[in-house]
Amino acid sequence: LMMTTATQAFTPTAHGSAVSFWTTPNGSASVVERMRVDHSGNVGIGTTAPTYKLHVNNNATAALTDYGLRIDAVTGTAGASKTYGLYVNASGSDDANYAAIFASGNVGIGTTAPGAKLEIAGTSGVDGIKFPDGSIQTTSATGHILITHELPNATYAGSSVVGWQTRPINSKKIDTSNLVSLASNQVTFTAGTYYCQATAPAFAANSHKLRLRNVTDGVTLVVGAAEYGNSTYWVHTTARLVGQFTIAAGKVVELQHYTTTARGTDGLGTYTNSGEVEVYAILECWKN
Repeated sequence: LMMTTATQAFTPTAHGSAVSFWTTPNGSASVVERMRVDHSGNVGIGTTAPTYKLHVNNNATAALTDYGLRIDAVTGTAGASKTYGLYVNASGSDDANYAAIFASGNVGIGTTAPGAKLEIAGTSGVDGIKFPDGSIQTTSATGHILITHELPNATYAGSSVVGWQTRPINSKKIDTSNLVSLASNQVTFTAGTYYCQATAPAFAANSHKLRLRNVTDGVTLVVGAAEYGNSTYWVHTTARLVGQFTIAAGKVVELQHYTTTARGTDGLGTYTNSGEVEVYAILECWKN
């Protein structure tokens, strides 16, 4: 059933009207209004007094103002007046429950006052973004770290030994959040989860590889891939390491290199004599 009704006293110059649409529920003989287009062009579904261009209401007792589109899941009460492009109310009795909100060009999930282009609110360490593998990221990457071993032009990296040895690292290039300290070829990391990658050369080493070693506790954090450089033909190769680790408290960490051939002076890398600084070991990390 469609019905047109006057919304004002008709005059020769004023013909305000609204259109409503009615249906009869199963098992009933009474018609019920389902949708209305009012005199201003606002469309209401579940409300006889739409106040927005499209107002969808599921038994709400009142409506907020100035929304382009509002969708209520359950009965709620009116809150403060705001201006949003889209407001999605998830459940509950008031405006404290919502799925997403768009305000002043910012998008908020779990907050009615997003202070950035995208803000996700919730419980620290619990709420976050869930990925297809089931993992949940609760914090953003908060720090970038870059540490290298640098020597003057035309300077060899140093001698290699048979077994594990500490790689020299002497230059902290980047530490955006003051997460680490560097002293005597050792890096002290503050507590947290870190994603790290490292490279380091070896000359005529035969089999060799890298690891990140927590020397405070005597445990290995990340093990690198196996590499090989023939010692007979003086082959220069680079070992690589990629991985993630978590420490609950500050720890002293070393980048260590395992080689199967001892070589003096240049076993940890030969120079290029390019006129630029010689860069050998590189350790780069990001805190999650």
